Amino acid sequence: MAMHAYSKDPLRSAALAAASLQPAALSAFGRAATWLRLSWLGRVAAALVADRQTRIAIDELRSWDDHRLRDIGLERMDIEGAVRGQFRPLPRSAETGGTPPRSAG
Repeated sequence: MAMHAYSKDPLRSAALAAASLQPAALSAFGRAATWLRLSWLGRVAAALVADRQTRIAIDELRSWDDHRLRDIGLERMDIEGAVRGQFRPLPRSAETGGTPPRSAG
């Protein structure tokens, strides 16, 4: 059975209808996304996502060996602070061109 250009192909009709609804759907989605971002629920959801991403990063760095951590300037005890942005490593003496501090001994 051959379909003609004037036929009532349900798939073609659905595709045409979807194309005409797309701008309205995108507009509604944009309004909903804006509302969610500004609402308390959106802020809580964003905080949960950020916390989860932080935990994933911490777990990944903890799985690295000490040599790889030293390559990026971290010690094992500094991982959590570095991921959370609370740790700033001091430059090594080789990087600054200076001599290491002497111990009082």
